[in-house]
Amino acid sequence: LNQDKVLSDYLVSQGDANEDEIEEEYAQKCNQVDKVTLKLFGSVVQSGKVERGYDLVQRLHSEKSYDIAIQMADRIGHRKLSDRIDELRLLKFPPLDEEEEEEE
Repeated sequence: LNQDKVLSDYLVSQGDANEDEIEEEYAQKCNQVDKVTLKLFGSVVQSGKVERGYDLVQRLHSEKSYDIAIQMADRIGHRKLSDRIDELRLLKFPPLDEEEEEEE
């Protein structure tokens, strides 16, 4: 996925591709990868392999996917795991400060 992104960026810089189309295609691929990763995460955590599940979550791309992983961990009964995932989500997607919101 990262190699595809680098190639796409190169094509855009050379004028051989449309940047909007490339970004949309990349977002779709990220969503597909996240969907598969979340399915695997659910089955791994249900089987009791919590650390392996946490490793899988680190591969997610979108904030929404992190939120889904947190909900899944809560439903399965692994509150500590959901807390760890939330911490990871906050590191990857820090909340906007009030000052930044006012500037926009």
